[in-house]
Amino acid sequence: METDTKKQLDDILSNHNGNSSDLIPILQAAQERFGYLPEEVMAGIARFLQLPPSAVYGVSTFYAQFKLTPTGKVGIKP
Repeated sequence: METDTKKQLDDILSNHNGNSSDLIPILQAAQERFGYLPEEVMAGIARFLQLPPSAVYGVSTFYAQFKLTPTGKVGIKP
């Protein structure tokens, strides 16, 4: 994980105490910060919450609000 990304993630995680019930608020904060949920960020969240990475991935794919790839700068509508 890049140093800047790790620092930003540590900043997000410092606002939480590590309960698994914090997963969705942490994912929301991470997406707000990064614009999407990078794989290394989800892995860092899983380590912090002591959850398997598959659990974090499962939650992030279940809810439509979470994006796993960066979105474009310009939206194109038909």
